Amino acid sequence: MNFVKAKMIAQFPDALNGQPRYVVLKGDWRSKLAVIYLGEPKQGGIPIGKVYRPVTGRSFFGADEYIIEIAPGVDISLLVIMCIALDEHKKDD
Repeated sequence: MNFVKAKMIAQFPDALNGQPRYVVLKGDWRSKLAVIYLGEPKQGGIPIGKVYRPVTGRSFFGADEYIIEIAPGVDISLLVIMCIALDEHKKDD
């Protein structure tokens, strides 16, 4: 069973030309690590963020603590929303 591997794709229109763009989150929720790419990684997508759990592994009121590293010029809210959605999906399993 490989339910801890995660892949999430968000599609949005490019602000300059309206063409569809993709942000892809791929990770392993068991090890608490995911990388976020602009474009499909297998097709040369560029890493724009990384999500991981700190070494302390603290939990507050049953909520896990994560760190998100975001590349300069990237919309923080999009990556945060993707991480929240993936974490909520993990809780449903």
